Amino acid sequence: MLLKKSVIAAVAVATLTVSAAFATVPAQTSACNYQFATNLRLGAVSSDVQNLQKLLNMDAATRVSVSGAGSMGAETFRFGPATLAAVKKFQAANGISPVSGYVGPLTRNTLNTICSSTVSTIPTNTNTGSGVVSNNIPVSVLVAGQAGAKLGEFVVSGNGVVTNVTLQRTGLSNNATLANVYLYDGMTRLTDANSVRTDGSIVFNSPSGLFTVSGSKTLTVRADLLTGTSGQTVGVALTSVTMMGGTATPVTGANGPLFSISSATTAGVTFSSQGVSATTSLTVPRTNYSIWNVGTNVSTNNVLLKGLTLDMIGSADASALSNVTLYVDGVQSGTSMVQAVSGSKRVVFDLSSNPKMLQTGGHTIEVRADLVSGASRNFQMTLMSVSDIVLEDTTLPGIGISVGKSGYNSYRQAGLQTLTGASSTSVNVFKDTTYSTTNITPGASNVTLGKFKLTAYGEDTKVQTVVVGVSGSATSQPGNVGLFVNGAQVGNTITTGGTTWTFNLGSNFIATAGQETTVEVRGNALDWNSGASMASGTIITTVSSVSGVGQYSQSSFSVSPAAAGQTLTFGGGSYAVGNVLSGFNSVVSPNATAAKIGSFSIQAGVTEGADVRTFSFSIGGTGSPTFLGNVTLVDAVTGNAIAPAQPGGSTISFTPSAPFIVAAGQTRTVNLVANVGNQTAANTVIPTLTVTGYGQTSNQILTFTGSPLTGTTVTYTAAVTGTPACSSKLNAQDVLGGASLSNVCNLNVTSTNGASVINDLVFTTTGTAGAIESVTIGNSTPLTPNGTTVTFSGINLDVPAGSNGVNFPITVKYSTAYVGSGSGVATGATAGLTLSSMKATADGQSPATTAPALSVSNTMTLRSTLPTVVKGSAAGSYGVNAAPSSALGVKVGSVVVSADAKGDLVVGAIPLNIAAPGAITAETLKVGGTIAQDKLGVNVSCTAGSTGICTFTNGYRISAGTSVTFEVFATVGATTAAGTLDNALGAAASFTWDDNVANVGTALNAGTLPSSKYQQ
Repeated sequence: MLLKKSVIAAVAVATLTVSAAFATVPAQTSACNYQFATNLRLGAVSSDVQNLQKLLNMDAATRVSVSGAGSMGAETFRFGPATLAAVKKFQAANGISPVSGYVGPLTRNTLNTICSSTVSTIPTNTNTGSGVVSNNIPVSVLVAGQAGAKLGEFVVSGNGVVTNVTLQRTGLSNNATLANVYLYDGMTRLTDANSVRTDGSIVFNSPSGLFTVSGSKTLTVRADLLTGTSGQTVGVALTSVTMMGGTATPVTGANGPLFSISSATTAGVTFSSQGVSATTSLTVPRTNYSIWNVGTNVSTNNVLLKGLTLDMIGSADASALSNVTLYVDGVQSGTSMVQAVSGSKRVVFDLSSNPKMLQTGGHTIEVRADLVSGASRNFQMTLMSVSDIVLEDTTLPGIGISVGKSGYNSYRQAGLQTLTGASSTSVNVFKDTTYSTTNITPGASNVTLGKFKLTAYGEDTKVQTVVVGVSGSATSQPGNVGLFVNGAQVGNTITTGGTTWTFNLGSNFIATAGQETTVEVRGNALDWNSGASMASGTIITTVSSVSGVGQYSQSSFSVSPAAAGQTLTFGGGSYAVGNVLSGFNSVVSPNATAAKIGSFSIQAGVTEGADVRTFSFSIGGTGSPTFLGNVTLVDAVTGNAIAPAQPGGSTISFTPSAPFIVAAGQTRTVNLVANVGNQTAANTVIPTLTVTGYGQTSNQILTFTGSPLTGTTVTYTAAVTGTPACSSKLNAQDVLGGASLSNVCNLNVTSTNGASVINDLVFTTTGTAGAIESVTIGNSTPLTPNGTTVTFSGINLDVPAGSNGVNFPITVKYSTAYVGSGSGVATGATAGLTLSSMKATADGQSPATTAPALSVSNTMTLRSTLPTVVKGSAAGSYGVNAAPSSALGVKVGSVVVSADAKGDLVVGAIPLNIAAPGAITAETLKVGGTIAQDKLGVNVSCTAGSTGICTFTNGYRISAGTSVTFEVFATVGATTAAGTLDNALGAAASFTWDDNVANVGTALNAGTLPSSKYQQ
């Protein structure tokens, strides 16, 4: 049966629903008859983990383990590394991202879909509605005295403010067993501690609201357990929820799991000191300041720090702190911000996904922050309850550790910090380095003349007056100048010139302490008096003074930052036309369509964009330009036509159909393309471009440097098909009859000045008639020779234009009819292949037939079988001053000879190359410990020396498909130095063999083996 996800009850308001997971799971009756309602992660211990392992083990690709714990039939309750790895494989296979190994909602939905597709669901209760069930409970057994034990999770869905949550203690336990009960949202505590009432209820109530629901929220119930409660059972049920403006609505059936309480020796944690003392005059701003610091002692077992919550109490606002950072033993371990929770100012560090290990011994847990405001106010950080520091014993996963009471009470609270400011407030102003403009368009309006960053410290500050100094070489002054804060104008507009501008802001500019504010000076690039465009000179604006009053202290201030802005130039910049050469093919084939005959770039000045109105081309070169047709100007990036196409001619003009704008400081490229007639002569086209346009802002006529500009000379040349060649070719060698060799030749064909098509190819066979069974080109159908020729007609192989050409691999299959041991048919047939004729059609040309006379295959010799010869392992080391007799018959290595499965072979001679520290005076070959003999029983004869050859008078026969290991023994002379013994095969030409076993006692053929068959 399945545990169906269902809503427990609807409460208070129609838009709010509540649901919870059940404490038990019905007995499983098949491989996948359950649903996953629990988020699971590494370290979790529950029956859901066992069910997860069962499902993963149903597919070999996601199996947890092939044997032992976690394997099929031996699934466990613990979520360990093997389960984590299996979940990652499941997520990757099902397209779940990220592939983290964490079983969250996305992964659970996929798991539940798989299960739902195979079995039907049976409800476990009679409640109706819709919602999400959560039961992320890592353990089923609690430990007496533990802190922050997770008792259940309840999902509230809807929209509104919840003012009351009522729980009921369940199980066989005392009311006092749950010493402190809390509501959490993840790792964020929503309420202060509550106790169990006489009737077993636990009531959380706040008329102003406990928390807000927007969509859904998962409530986690945690509690500190009383010591000495081993043997009891305890749990919680949700009995009612009240929305603001509504009445309490009972909830039935929302029961969390029922836990048993046991006793266990857990790790001990105590606080030994508080490193932050009270300060009566702490000047802000401060960076990286220690606001809470406790010495911590860990005993018995290592513990994991998984979370920390501190409350900020005092008159200072939460905004006084920024960049709040957690350090453990001086190493940064997490960051957070002060947040308002249930009317409190809290800092929450959630380390659950990456806990910090605290080994037994002493540690320092410290919280630092930047102090950016709060002058004339105070604050102190405190750990409100033992459950606000989440510690777990590494030997008891999921079991929280309570900090020792004496140390907790003494050191949980840092000293009170009283904040002051420099003269109650401080303001810094700097040039905004992100503003990189250097030129101003003449006549432009509302342009930025200077940009700055202003930051207030100590307290929020009312900036009342800003004085800006003006300098530079401009002979006139801009008008209509204003001050803009974060993009909005504040204060007065200055309409006259001068060297000083004073802006009176009143109460319009409040600078938040610790936050950067953007301040801009904007004006028109027009002389304030005459209204004429400011076309030359420079201007520099400097914030020379800022004055105002602190919002809290009401203390006046005045600072002189002397922050100089950017040097700006009125006018400047140039407009240019350039000929783009990169990637331009100056040779065009006849009959080409949309061939590029010109490419030009248009660059705008840095002060304003260019509005290009006309593109005029004069067409020069040799031959009449009338062979050009459908001439079009296109955008080089998009390929879209800029204006309607024009017929060919000596003068072509384009007026853009839509505004052609080149943004300030940017470049756009246009291409001139055209259709080309069937030109056989080497005619040329040389386009020259003239551009006209206006300034996008000033609307002034622009002068383009480089216009008119002559483009690249484009030449029209007939396409030519090159003479074919083999870009690679197999060497002459012995091959097995019936073998098919690919790439005997990679036939390379080139086509220049245009594409070509190979129409026909004719090959001629050489050597023994009929030795070649078929020929294939690329993916064509294999063709059998007709006599001595193989003709491919209408094969139509495309050869694009380019210097590298195209490779067409040629495959040859060799006949078995001319080889065979004992068949009476002679072995040693030869076979070669020559390309004798090729017909090709180049672009714009008539088909042409050539006679390449290209040998596309070296001569191959057909054999009924082939040997494989491999050097065996070396013998190793040789001792110093060994007597000659002691080395008699020393094995120095081996040679392995194998016969192909197609036939027996006869070995005539095996060349050796022996390396030894002493002289080689004798050598021999043994097979199975006995001196090797030839077919008629004659011992092998070996010539002495390190490069000897061992010869079988009547040949040594090796049966088809078998191998023989020839052990090499040698007599090694005495030596005064230690060394190694090794043997390698000699030259391949000295290895003799024959595939005709009748050739005994005759001179055997050496053959030409492929390198893969003779491994020295």
